[in-house]
Amino acid sequence: MDGSPPPRLQDRVLERALALEPADGRWRAILPPESSNGPTTVDPLKGGPVGGYLAGLALEAARAGLKGEAAPRAVSVQYLSRPDFAPLDLEVEALRDGRSVAFARVTARQGADTPFAAEVTFGAPGKSPEHRPSSAPAVKPPEDLADLALPEGAVPHFTRWADYKPAGGGFPFAGGDEARILIWMRMKDGRPLTDARLA
Repeated sequence: MDGSPPPRLQDRVLERALALEPADGRWRAILPPESSNGPTTVDPLKGGPVGGYLAGLALEAARAGLKGEAAPRAVSVQYLSRPDFAPLDLEVEALRDGRSVAFARVTARQGADTPFAAEVTFGAPGKSPEHRPSSAPAVKPPEDLADLALPEGAVPHFTRWADYKPAGGGFPFAGGDEARILIWMRMKDGRPLTDARLA
C-alpha cells in the first residue's frame, strides 16, 4: 500500500498513544478514548482501552526499562481491571537484563488500581528450530483492491487507526464456510510497523 498520503493530525493519535514519558522511576502514558473497544455508535468512554494496545504499552515500557537490545520473543499480559482513559504509570522490574536474553515484569498503575501486569521476554537471534509458513497466500496487491468501509456500530473505535483492503476469504461473524480472512492493513498515520504497533 505504497503512495499513501501524509498522515493527518487526527491520524497521529496512535503515535501519541504509544509515547512514554519518564515519571518518578516509572513510565507514563496517556490512554486516549480513540483506543476504546466500545462500538463506534456509542461514546468511546463506555468501552475500555483495547487489550492489544495495552500489551503494546507494556512492551514499550519493558524495552525502555532494560539496557539490552534483543528483540521481543514473548509477551504475556494479565488484564485485571479496566483502566480509565487517563494517565497510566508503568513500573518495570528487570528480572534479567543480559545481552542475549532479558526478562522484564511490567505493572500498570492508575491511582490505587492495578489494571494489568505483563511479563516480556527478549532474546537475541540464535540457531534453533523455526516455524515458517511455506508461502504467503496469493492475493492481489493492495493497489488493485477497494478500501473496506467499516460499518458504524459493528466495529470498535480502535479500528479507525488502520485502513483495510479485503483480499479474499470471508468476514468476521458473517457465517462463512471457512474461518479465514485475507486483508491488507496499513496504519493511517503512515509510520512503520513496530512490535508495539503489531500488538
